[in-house]
Amino acid sequence: MSVRTPPAPPTQPPHPLQPHPAPHGDDPDLLIKEARERQRRRRRWIALALAVIAAGSAIGYGVDHGGGSHPSATAHGGSGAGSPSSPKQRQQQLVLAAHKTTIGESALVAPGVGWAMNGSALWLTTNDGASWTTITPPALKNQDLIARVGDVDFLDANHGWVSAALNGKVRVNGSLRYGGIYSTSGGGKSWRLVTLPGCYGCGNTHLSFLNARDGYALAAGPSAQGKLIERLYVTSDGGSQWKLVAPLSFYGQMIFTDRQHGWVISDATGWKQTRCCTTPMNGDHVYRTVDGGRSWQRVVLPTPAAYTGERQIATWMRFFDTRHGLIGSLVVDRATNRFRLLVAATSNRGGSWNVQTTPPATEEPQTGGDIPSASFSATSMNDWMLFSRTKPLLFRTVDGGRSWSTVPVSPRPKPMFVWAPDFATSSQGWAVFPAGDSGAALVRTSDGGRTWTPLAPPMPKQRPVPTPKPACGSACQRP
Repeated sequence: MSVRTPPAPPTQPPHPLQPHPAPHGDDPDLLIKEARERQRRRRRWIALALAVIAAGSAIGYGVDHGGGSHPSATAHGGSGAGSPSSPKQRQQQLVLAAHKTTIGESALVAPGVGWAMNGSALWLTTNDGASWTTITPPALKNQDLIARVGDVDFLDANHGWVSAALNGKVRVNGSLRYGGIYSTSGGGKSWRLVTLPGCYGCGNTHLSFLNARDGYALAAGPSAQGKLIERLYVTSDGGSQWKLVAPLSFYGQMIFTDRQHGWVISDATGWKQTRCCTTPMNGDHVYRTVDGGRSWQRVVLPTPAAYTGERQIATWMRFFDTRHGLIGSLVVDRATNRFRLLVAATSNRGGSWNVQTTPPATEEPQTGGDIPSASFSATSMNDWMLFSRTKPLLFRTVDGGRSWSTVPVSPRPKPMFVWAPDFATSSQGWAVFPAGDSGAALVRTSDGGRTWTPLAPPMPKQRPVPTPKPACGSACQRP
């Protein structure tokens, strides 16, 4: 599932490590800035990690350990030879890995193949973290990737795409900023950069590729008249050329299951304080297209009787083919005043839905100005995983949510919040575990989530920051 980091509500002072609230108005720069903040759905604890670790790097997120392709600093495997033998040792390795390389975003593309990212670099592994290759696109080197990257989409070990907000040398509409989409067919050894036609300033772009050639981009940015625009584009040559499909009135995370059928969970346009927490306004809705994105219809998911009248906030989706998919939503439980995760399943392209409620022990506590979100993953229509927010437990179901079992987790994330859980099979998965003041570590499991081995990609060398000359005016002049 995902994590949202909205601006603090007006009734509360902003946390010193969180972005300050900004008015919406009609300023597209402010709208895009807030959209990019909302897009950091799995990076909630990065601000804290930066504050703790910033002294170790020019950009932050760790200390200098060199770049390129290197073996991970920890043993390979969640339960094999070389793994730490005691819970205490596993906890120590988690802290060490988080201190070396704090991770903000990751995804397990296939068994053994995945990418990870922090503010300093983007990495790729094809052997489940035993070794890593630094694949940061050229214009993002020595930049803050967490702030600039909009989306990362890898199909396999070779084909991947990265959208980002970049700085150019020519001002367009008064700004040097522009939106670019990088593509690689060689596992990040080389990248091709393009901009979307008629959307040069679209630095907030979501991606969805069906194969190495066919893909979609849902972009947002300012027009020449200074208004915010949202547009859907399609490519049939791997991202070298893009064609406008249609203007839209929303944007957000997107999945296309074939050339005709696609899904979007829209980003919110604002936030309001409710009795339990901050909730989004005019967003987190589900939209569906059946004509390749030319037209879209709002999808209203069914609500269990116990939650009638409560708004569902869609935050996560995965489709396994054109007919079968899952959408996760949060809803406030009246009895506990906490968020409960609901999982809606369809086997007929969204024609009908079956909704399951997750166990009470997985409810989200009140979190002040943050929007709660569940740490959820699924490998099939029946096999689901959900991390507890209060105990070191992983809840699992193999019958589509009708019954659940618990798996004790070692080492323990501290605080008890896991993000970016991503299982490729019922036994093999990745996640990001917070490790207190040390930051957050990428971890992997090969035993279904019982034990987790920390992985630490090598931090790239940072360009030294020049020391500015003192501005002392006439005091520096010799008589």
